[in-house]
Amino acid sequence: MENQITAKDATPVSGIESTPVRQNYELLYIVSGQFSEIELESIKSDVNSMIGKYNGQIGHNESLGKKRLAYPINKVSSGYYILLEFEMENGELLETINRDLKLNHKILRAQILTKNKKTTAEDVAKKNRKKERSISKPIAVAEKPKVEGVAKPADDKRVSMKELDEKLDELLDTDNLL
Repeated sequence: MENQITAKDATPVSGIESTPVRQNYELLYIVSGQFSEIELESIKSDVNSMIGKYNGQIGHNESLGKKRLAYPINKVSSGYYILLEFEMENGELLETINRDLKLNHKILRAQILTKNKKTTAEDVAKKNRKKERSISKPIAVAEKPKVEGVAKPADDKRVSMKELDEKLDELLDTDNLL
């Protein structure tokens, strides 16, 4: 019993401390189109403060405008689309945020997605690799296969519309269609 190590006696292995990892999330929500632009701003600030209440940091907040819905939701046919990107340490609080959004009668729909964390340096490197691949690969032009024994078409003889109409009338005037 004396040789057991308890959790409070344990020290981090090789000096690594467990720091909480912040995960990126994206929230897209639709506010009822029955509200004015002024009321929309207060609804957006309510959502922002709700995320702040759960220790989330808002990175990007974009209003995508008022759009017609594909089908009516709660007898409402248009809504304001708002895209919000934020970071949180505790992903377990997402269920609470999602529940709070569903309980808000001003918000018609809301969806939270987990986003991969990318740095701008990674994006630039990826674009450069794509450019290098497209530049280094020469575009191969396929040659048409030569086929022997096939007759070449005669000169491209164009027929006027008048000649086509006359030929069609001639065929339709005959009694022996079948």
